[in-house]
Amino acid sequence: MLELISQTYTALKGDAAGLSLGIQIWMKGIALSMLLGFVMAVFDRRALWIGMAMVMIIVSLFIVKGVWPDVPRGQIGTWAHLVFWPPALVGLWWGQTRNADRTTGQKTFVIWKYWVSLVMVISLFLDMINAIKSVV
Repeated sequence: MLELISQTYTALKGDAAGLSLGIQIWMKGIALSMLLGFVMAVFDRRALWIGMAMVMIIVSLFIVKGVWPDVPRGQIGTWAHLVFWPPALVGLWWGQTRNADRTTGQKTFVIWKYWVSLVMVISLFLDMINAIKSVV
């Protein structure tokens, strides 16, 4: 089992290394933005939706690449984003904190919420284009 995980990790890393530098930077920016969801959860639990979406995407990358090694990472990521990100964004935006009750941490959360949402919406738009191309 550990051997399969190791092989899958190596394959995923190799796929990522074959991408252009711009795409690699974009992917790292998305990962960092989503990882901050666990930090922002201290201020608002809705941030966990984003952190958990990141976990689900990583797990789906490993499972699909482990079972079907010939499927490109980009295709797996595209479909994983389209499945997991919309519910995460809905969970993130569900409910509101009143402006008068916001602490500095909650204001930081709001700034992060807008940032991560923008990044995810841009990526979802690009993912939809890739999904349409892969189906047509």
